Amino acid sequence: MISPSSHAPWADGLRSGSARLQGLVRLAALFGLAASWMGGERVSVAFAEPEAPGEAAPAAAQPAAAKSAAAKSAGAESAQAKSAAVEPEATDSGTTYFRIGNRRLTVEDIVRDLGSIEPARIAQLIEHPAMLEKQLKQLREREILIWGAENAPDIRNHPTVRRKVYQVAIQRVLLKRLDPEHLDPSKIPASEVQAYYDSHPEAYKRPALARALHLQVKTREEAMELLPKAKAAGPTAFRELVLKHTIDEETKLSSGDLGEFDQQGRYRNRADASVEKAIAEAAFKLAPGQVASQPVPVNDAWSIVKLVRLYPEKDESLEEVEASIREILARQTREEKVQEIMDDLKTRYEVTLYEDNLVPIQLELVPGTPPTHGATSPH
Repeated sequence: MISPSSHAPWADGLRSGSARLQGLVRLAALFGLAASWMGGERVSVAFAEPEAPGEAAPAAAQPAAAKSAAAKSAGAESAQAKSAAVEPEATDSGTTYFRIGNRRLTVEDIVRDLGSIEPARIAQLIEHPAMLEKQLKQLREREILIWGAENAPDIRNHPTVRRKVYQVAIQRVLLKRLDPEHLDPSKIPASEVQAYYDSHPEAYKRPALARALHLQVKTREEAMELLPKAKAAGPTAFRELVLKHTIDEETKLSSGDLGEFDQQGRYRNRADASVEKAIAEAAFKLAPGQVASQPVPVNDAWSIVKLVRLYPEKDESLEEVEASIREILARQTREEKVQEIMDDLKTRYEVTLYEDNLVPIQLELVPGTPPTHGATSPH
């Protein structure tokens, strides 16, 4: 918690004796800050500790604006009248510090904003009034910009703006209904972490994998003719060679990408497909970026093989992956709870689906799209 600095002389001059400000919670008093220049007059938005009932604020603590107003007035005015002359507007929703149109920035808003700042930054604001004034100026300018956006229909109704608003609204709805423990991975029981680790051996233990490209042609003679070009080709040139010459239609649009496989040619997490063992053996003899010195015979064709990357064997202990497993389980828990919220909302409100009105969508592969027969990246 931040309290008024005893060695910040300016703080004493900022403490308001206003009866309405004294009615604010002690939390606000602990911030004991701030002054702002507005319209040429200094307006106090600082807090003093609540005074005893009926106790008037010391004259030295009266805001400068109050003294200015008193100096201009005629007759003998009491200290209470001086205070009331600059007393900030107070409503049920807070004490107004700044207003533009019907939008208000309250003293309570400022306290919340300051409360979210790092302690080191708060200390700087207490020590340096100019920095505090800059912080308050930024808050005022933010409100001005928000007001401008709210009153510009072309901005307020822009699809991107509305989408962002909906995203924030959805987050607030979910956070309001989710138990905080569902968001905290550290609350996942150790037994659940162990069970997940034991039931997903393929995620934490796997053999070495290779990712390779190939250019397949019908004859060895054609392969030998293309081999020098393939060895000299960079990624773009190799892709062009594949597009022009390969007879493997399945990998033609993806630069000849064969995906990731082990030394036996088996795909990770795929039992229904594999790479020819001869290609796998050739790939594991190469360094990343290297092309095999000889074409590889594959049934009635020949493949020029290029290694993209090697993934070393992985054997991770529970201790090594516990943090990531906790994140996975926490995410799964959140998704389950969100689904419960969805089911509840669909029960409470009428939902109608008009599938027949959906316009058919035609999907086309973009050149360079990775093949679906390969495995996903192990990382």
